[in-house]
Parts: sequence; C-alpha cells; structure tokens
Amino acid sequence: MAALDLKQEIIALRKARNAVILAHNYQTGDIQDIADFVGDSLGLAYQAQATDADVIAFCGVHFMAETAKIVNPGKIVVLPDKDAGCSLEQACPAPELEAYLAENAARNHYVIAYINCSAGVKALSDVICTSGNAVRIVRQAPADRPILFVPDANLIGGEDGLGKGFYLQMQGFENGRLQTAARAVGLMQAAYEAAVEYADNRVVFGSPIGEYELTKVKLARMAVLIQASRQFSYEVARLMSKGEGVLEASMIKAYVCRTAEWVTREALQIHGGMGYAEEYPVSRYFVDARVLSIFEGADETLCLKVIARRLLAGS
Repeated sequence: MAALDLKQEIIALRKARNAVILAHNYQTGDIQDIADFVGDSLGLAYQAQATDADVIAFCGVHFMAETAKIVNPGKIVVLPDKDAGCSLEQACPAPELEAYLAENAARNHYVIAYINCSAGVKALSDVICTSGNAVRIVRQAPADRPILFVPDANLIGGEDGLGKGFYLQMQGFENGRLQTAARAVGLMQAAYEAAVEYADNRVVFGSPIGEYELTKVKLARMAVLIQASRQFSYEVARLMSKGEGVLEASMIKAYVCRTAEWVTREALQIHGGMGYAEEYPVSRYFVDARVLSIFEGADETLCLKVIARRLLAGS
C-alpha cells in the first residue's frame, strides 16, 4: 500500500472510531505529521483527556499507553505495535519489585518510580516522578525512610547503594547525553541533505541557488560542523566504552546540541520562505533541534553544575 493511501486510511479510521492519535516526541516525522498531538507521555495523556474521543491510539510504548489509560479510564486505548517496549520498564517487573518489598518490609522503603515504568510498578510506589521534578521529590522524601528509586534491574551499588539510588542514577545520565548528541548529529545530517537537495533544485535568476557563493559557504560550514560533531561523538563513545568520558559526555551534549540549532537554522535559511512551510521537513528539523539543548541536561545546568565543576576540581 502506498504511503498516501495508508495515510488516508488512517484518517478515515480515526473519524469512524472517533479516535485521537497521540505521538511521542521520539516518533518519526511521518507519524508525527498525522497525529493530533505530539509531546511527552504524561502530557499527551492529559491532552487526550480534554478531548471527546472514544479511542486513544498511542504511538509510543507500553507504559505510555498504560499511563493514558490511567488518566482516561473511560476511553479505549490502543497501541499500534504490541511489541513496543521500553528498557526502563522491562528492567523492573512489578512481581519482582513486589517480592523485593515484601522480603524487605522491615526497611519500610519509600519507593519513588520514574514515570517510564509499568502500571504495576506505579501501583507499588509511593510517588511517581518525571525528569523535571525528580530532584524536588527526592528532597521531599521522608527522612526516616530509605529511598528505593526504580525502575532498575539490580540494586545499583549493592548494599552500599541503599538509600542512594537516585544519586547513583544521576551519575548514569552520561549515556543519555551521548545518545542525545548522536541524535543531534543525525538531525544535522538530515537538515544538511535537505538543504543540498533544495539548493540543487531551486532556480533563481536562471541558476540553482547552490551555484551562488553564499550558499556554497553555508553548506561548507554546515558540513564541517557536522563532521566535527560526528567525530567528537565517536571519540566520546570510545571513551565511555572503556568506563571513561564522564566529563566529555556532558561537553559533547552541550556542544553538539547547540551546533544543531545553528545548522538547522542555516538549512531553513537556504530554503527561504519555504523553510517555514510545513510542506518541507526542514521546518520540523529546526524545531526538533531546539529541544535538544533542553532535555538530558539543559546547557546552562551542564556548563555550571557539571562541566565547570569537574574542570575546576581537576585544576
């Protein structure tokens, strides 16, 4: 079936079932384009609540669909891919957590669950947090109860890690920062390729704009920054594979994500007014690049709380 035919079939089915389509930020552009709402899992669940839809089609993973059902108990929630899972959710099966809590009942754990977990784990937890409020929730936890921060496959740090799960987990964010940097590289590459294609086909005053010197300079600078970012990412990945690169992971995230903003802006600039139109994917690339400097550690926080502190501590 052609992509256009499939899209029309989805639109018709949405109308027939009185459905609302939710797409997580991580979904591809073609899925986001057909969705009614695009965002994070919890925000999407509440957006669906405000609609009169009978059915929610959640383009995401299991725990996201479960969250939507919790928030919208009267609506039918469907997950297009029944095998769509999340490593965090799968790392903490509810039966194992329940057994662990029963075996250690005397410790009276205060269970804080990151929202990327199953409904079963949420039901066993004292409080659910997101990346945006995790620090505040941990600080407000009862001082007389040890904190168990889930989901996790094993107790990080062994017995010495009891009550320190949140802080140990924060130390593992370097992997996420490298992953975000890699995503930024891919985004820049897509924007660059779109700019090259447009420059080859857009004719102004009898010549493709790619033949004009200013366009060549823009494309050359974009290519240089993309290659530098890619090689920097590879090097940090090599360091992290050896158990090193904690500082570099924060550096690559701060540098490459900000670079992605500039590269996608230049790609949009080459498109001119058409770069702002939704018909061209470059407008979405520009918006997507902007958020990369925010999650997995905002630039300001990374520079002040992580990079500067480590540099000064080592000087």
